[in-house]
Amino acid sequence: MISTKEKALIHIYADAAGLQEAEYRALLRDNTGHNSCAAQTFSHYHCDIILAVLEAVLFDRVAESLVSDPRGSSRYIRDEFYFRSRLQNAGKINARQFRLIQQLWNQLSEFLEDGRSQYDYLTAITVQAIGKAIPLQNLSSTQAGMVINALRDRFAGAMRSINQKAMTSPMPF
Repeated sequence: MISTKEKALIHIYADAAGLQEAEYRALLRDNTGHNSCAAQTFSHYHCDIILAVLEAVLFDRVAESLVSDPRGSSRYIRDEFYFRSRLQNAGKINARQFRLIQQLWNQLSEFLEDGRSQYDYLTAITVQAIGKAIPLQNLSSTQAGMVINALRDRFAGAMRSINQKAMTSPMPF
């Protein structure tokens, strides 16, 4: 699910493009498969897609003089190709996924034994998740999601292990 700020940005772009409600819903449905950006299954990836589409529609309409150029008056719309350039690597790991993997890895690293190579451990998690060892920056978006899920599972396992040890160890009074 996307944030309230991302939902607002979608509507800001749709309004700036002068889209009617029916046009907006059709674009949303055709490009993301969702009827609403508030849907529980509307992901950050869907948000990136619809923002790129709305950006294209907006600046096509600006070029045709159907709407005014919002770049001077809107603090949210500054660049004609911002969202479209973000989708150039569609299908590849994106910055959001890479950052999440780093955050999850940093959390999990606190629970690793000192003698174990962190690089080897992350590689083993990647191999277990996707079946092969490849650098994180070369992951596809789908593979990145699988690594994220594997890291979340491993972190949850580490937390369960800590909780079980705490419950079974005698209290030092």
